[in-house]
Amino acid sequence: MEMAGVVTYTGAGIIKQARTLVEKIGKTLELDTDGIWCVLPASFPQNVTATTSDPAKPKVSISYPCVMLNVDVDKNNHNPQYQTQNPETGELLTKPYSGLHSL
Repeated sequence: MEMAGVVTYTGAGIIKQARTLVEKIGKTLELDTDGIWCVLPASFPQNVTATTSDPAKPKVSISYPCVMLNVDVDKNNHNPQYQTQNPETGELLTKPYSGLHSL
């Protein structure tokens, strides 16, 4: 399959998964490659603020719906490997993805 087809197929799957997740919580208004418009219950958390140990940035605020959808995409669609090229030999080396976070 051509790479454009893979990207289109994967994008369609991500949109379907997002719709399924959002409809469990609220009402979907529009889903496309530009984003998701939906209505969520007033009781659903919009933003979450965490306290950090970094004095330069003692608090960090995140958009909970955005993070929730990003975690879903990462969980279901990331490629668990990456390649680097040995500059001396040109050989491609495949390494497992270590991730930047754990859930």
